[in-house]
Amino acid sequence: MVAFLTVYAMHFTGRTRPHLWLDGVLILLITLGLGAVWEIGEYAVDHLLHRATQGAPTMEKLDDTMTDLMADGLGGVLAAVLGSLYIRHSKRSRRRIAAFAKLVRAD
Repeated sequence: MVAFLTVYAMHFTGRTRPHLWLDGVLILLITLGLGAVWEIGEYAVDHLLHRATQGAPTMEKLDDTMTDLMADGLGGVLAAVLGSLYIRHSKRSRRRIAAFAKLVRAD
């Protein structure tokens, strides 16, 4: 959701124009990047604060991390497809972006 909203906000503020494939790739990359930062944070908390945020009773630390990153990837692909299609085909979304762009240009 954060990745989709980031791309949507970029269009809404006029920083970029909607492009189906580029929007999807950007949403996917942001999703994977946020997931990687989260995993790095878990690793840092484990080592610096001596906590056990990684792993589970039935799962090793590496397996937990890889499962989380695969889930991030799957969610990113889903958000990329659905989010870029929404930005591209939603008439209400296009009207909002066009109205905001006119408002910004008028200032």
